[in-house]
Amino acid sequence: MHISTTIMPENRCSPINELFDDHIQMLPRWHRAKYYHIPCQKHSNLVCFYDNDYFMCLCDIDRHTNCFKFDYRPIDICFGYNYCENDAQCYLDNITCPTSFSCACKECYFGPRCQFTTIGFGLSLDDILGYSIWSNVPF
Repeated sequence: MHISTTIMPENRCSPINELFDDHIQMLPRWHRAKYYHIPCQKHSNLVCFYDNDYFMCLCDIDRHTNCFKFDYRPIDICFGYNYCENDAQCYLDNITCPTSFSCACKECYFGPRCQFTTIGFGLSLDDILGYSIWSNVPF
């Protein structure tokens, strides 16, 4: 099975804590799953949702729910190659025959390989306004 989508806010998968009350969230996994048909029927714009430990669910065009086991554990997507720097997460465009990669940078790092950092840098008001301050000019 091959599933693809465009990453847009309206395609965001909602966590179950946004869809169910505390009572249903606290139920054991298999008891909780009995209610997983409700969000797709109740929320017409919902594309998918997930719980925190086991299921990812998709809503089809008929508003039926299709759930499957989803492994949430992080894995080394780039198969041990160090494409990214500074402990960034690496993702390949295609696992079978990759042609490019992307790096998900940690906070304060940026760049195609997360090779740049903003750690230790800051701007003062003088740095920001310095170009517009004229010396020897009275107020």
